[in-house]
Amino acid sequence: MDSQKQTRLFGRLRHMGTPGVFILVLLLLQCQSNVKINEELDGAEFCCGKARLSRCLRFAGYRVAGLDILDWQGYSQERNIETNTNPLDMLSTSGFLLMIMTILNCKDHLVAHFGLTCGSWVVTSRGSTLRHFLAPMGSLTSASAQLANKMVSRFCLLALLIQAKFGTWTLEQPFTSIIFRHTRFQWLLRRLIVWKQAFWMMHYGSVTPKRSVLWSNSKKIIKFRTPRLRRKYKVKKALVKKYKNRRGENKFQGNDNMSKSGSYPLGFALRYITCWDDLKEIGPKGALRDSFEVTGSTSTPTAINADFINSLDWTDLWEDAGLADALKARRDALKAQVTARIIHAKISKTGQAGVAAAPPAHVEPMPVPATLAEPVAPSTVDDSAGDSAADSAGGVAGGSAGDHAPQEHAPQEGIAHPDSSHAGSHTNAALGGGAEGLADLAKGVGSNGVEKGFVDDSIDDDALSSYFTSLPPSVIGDATDGDDRMDEAPSFLKKKLDQVALKDLDPNRLAEQTIRRLCRKNPKTGKAKVSDEIAKQFFAGGSKRDDLIRMFYKAGGTRDRFVRQAELRITNSKRGLVKVNVGYHSAASMKDDLKWPEQKIKAAKKYCRLMHKKYPKAKWIRTDKYQPDLELFWVEKDIIGSVEKEVRRDQSRTLTMDMNDEGWDNNDEFGKIDGESHLASVSMNESEDDDDNQSNRSHSNTRGRKRKSEGHDDRRRRRGRSFSREDPLEEIENVEPMLENILKTCAQLTDLVPKLNKLDTTASKESAKSVEDRATSLMKLHDEIADLKATYDADKKLSQENTEKLKKIFRNVESECSKAVMEQNKLKKTILKPEKKSKPSKRRRDDDDASESEADPTPKPPKKAKSKAAPKPKKTGKK
Repeated sequence: MDSQKQTRLFGRLRHMGTPGVFILVLLLLQCQSNVKINEELDGAEFCCGKARLSRCLRFAGYRVAGLDILDWQGYSQERNIETNTNPLDMLSTSGFLLMIMTILNCKDHLVAHFGLTCGSWVVTSRGSTLRHFLAPMGSLTSASAQLANKMVSRFCLLALLIQAKFGTWTLEQPFTSIIFRHTRFQWLLRRLIVWKQAFWMMHYGSVTPKRSVLWSNSKKIIKFRTPRLRRKYKVKKALVKKYKNRRGENKFQGNDNMSKSGSYPLGFALRYITCWDDLKEIGPKGALRDSFEVTGSTSTPTAINADFINSLDWTDLWEDAGLADALKARRDALKAQVTARIIHAKISKTGQAGVAAAPPAHVEPMPVPATLAEPVAPSTVDDSAGDSAADSAGGVAGGSAGDHAPQEHAPQEGIAHPDSSHAGSHTNAALGGGAEGLADLAKGVGSNGVEKGFVDDSIDDDALSSYFTSLPPSVIGDATDGDDRMDEAPSFLKKKLDQVALKDLDPNRLAEQTIRRLCRKNPKTGKAKVSDEIAKQFFAGGSKRDDLIRMFYKAGGTRDRFVRQAELRITNSKRGLVKVNVGYHSAASMKDDLKWPEQKIKAAKKYCRLMHKKYPKAKWIRTDKYQPDLELFWVEKDIIGSVEKEVRRDQSRTLTMDMNDEGWDNNDEFGKIDGESHLASVSMNESEDDDDNQSNRSHSNTRGRKRKSEGHDDRRRRRGRSFSREDPLEEIENVEPMLENILKTCAQLTDLVPKLNKLDTTASKESAKSVEDRATSLMKLHDEIADLKATYDADKKLSQENTEKLKKIFRNVESECSKAVMEQNKLKKTILKPEKKSKPSKRRRDDDDASESEADPTPKPPKKAKSKAAPKPKKTGKK
């Protein structure tokens, strides 16, 4: 990484409010001459487990690194490396630094996935960790809970680093995990715009349902959305085992299925491959929240100097992430001034590679916060390490190794053998135990227990680089670089990749499932969340369902906007009824009563015998009750058919607010009927009279003329046009119900006029006049419709101009009728509302009784006291 790119990276970190102690760790790491950053990777997977995701990504052609704590066990056993620490553990300093190095070795716009351990955050461990939604940090005395807190804190720092490289990070957790309630995670949410998407892992091939949540700084994770899981699959395999302890308390414990559910199924990996490019395109350049106040400087620094160090945020040292401990472990018993000089010497390149030289006289040393300025006394001091801290300081600052001469490395990929006999060797100290090379770089502790400085010229410049490249291919590298784990079943993976189509989940299918849930009736209430018209149109399928899906997209994918639509539906249906008259008849009755010929009688008897033999319980043949020898056959006398025609025009208004909300296009033609909008800005929920919604039905024994089917009408429907386009014949058929509705409405308005005039008030007179005007306008529309109907009856056809005129009159009638109904309801609730008769109170009745007694001086005779009957003797059973 060149100096300019490094300067811009640190400037972005400062702009996002990254703690200064973390930036100092990055500076110390990049100042090492044996740490090389090539930026060759496309992404990484941390805490990958079986690394199925990173393996599939490498197989698809991406250069992805996969790191997990389990990778070190097989690697150390193959090379006979004995160590008590795991350098790939995220909780160790070496593992944390290795993750930082992996991110720095990735290109810009990388994609990194984290599968942090969820055992401490799910509901199954609440009893031991004492975590709660209001107390997410858990028990302070639980070591496992505090280690999980440390892991989340380090993840937040890595997320900021990925954000600074314009990359995208994803974090997968179970649905019951409360990891987002961690204080550092909340700190991250206040700075960055983070998205959340829930999904069912069973839809990707998991053996258990496993409701999971994906967190990311890219909104493209919506592509991981899955449809609702059916109830019969939710309890396919249990993840816990329930039991009772000695006290009789109900307990549960995870079983093998829970451990198996921790690894990602192949379908999830394939889904990640399809979304890889989309996740990379969404660069989080503007992902900072508007409410986040930048405390430091927002300008890009010109150089990493003292001013840049002073401008960092040193208020919080992030002790919970172990950053201060990592810095203190890197130093000898020196002051922080020496550490700053070494950093300055590395950046200004005044010294040799790998050796820190003293800064010039005119350059002041970089200031470091006072909390880190105190020297740290070594826990164990060996005589071979020098007599004093000053000698050690002189050896480090002057580029000398002190009394320790450099030793040759073990001949195993640049890593010293653990059985090396050089107790005082800095080489063995720096790469102690072979695998401790990277760990000792961060901790500064050798295998002999001697603390030392973080820069040591006795270490070969390529020692750590060779260690980094000698890691197993599962940690870093391409699938073609000899990945042992890819040899498990490469043909199986290739076959699976070829079989499974790497296509996105159809968005129309997701929208259809959402609308289906809205149209489905609640079994308790028996009502759906949408009107019956929308539900009927959806379940009809075909182009009608496609129209609803497009309407759902126009509503921005929100349920409320989708439901608040004004629908106008004209239903033309035809139903045929067939009545069959059947009964038992003998051969003689068929000839005499039914007048059937002999040939038909034989055919009927043959058919009944065949069906009686095939279905004896149906009783196609029975004997006469009075003549047992006489056979009766079940035959059809005659068939009567009828056809019912139904023409219905329904209008439902459910809009309750202005549709010109944010996210809607003012010029949008969706929801218009014949070019005119039917989405009123202000309306009321109207319920017309039952008579107005009823349709005229005509019954006839003969079949009517053929009419265009609803399917043909749907094929002519286009976007921006009416839901139902009618021909002149259909318009004429709607004339009669329209005229009846006008007459009924006018009759209702006329009945209100005498009631309003009877009140003899100013408001009632004005209301009576408006009601009369409304009725007059309706009657004018009635006459216009009647004239057009008479024209059609005379010519048996209707011109296009008259058809458009008739449609316009229909719309005016609907508007006037709706206003008339609203005005009628308003008058009934205001002016014509009957007054309630108040009942006299009890006190008033008592006063009236008292006044009556005073007015009538003649006393009333006292009531006779009821004589109590003598008690009956009890029956004792003895005479």
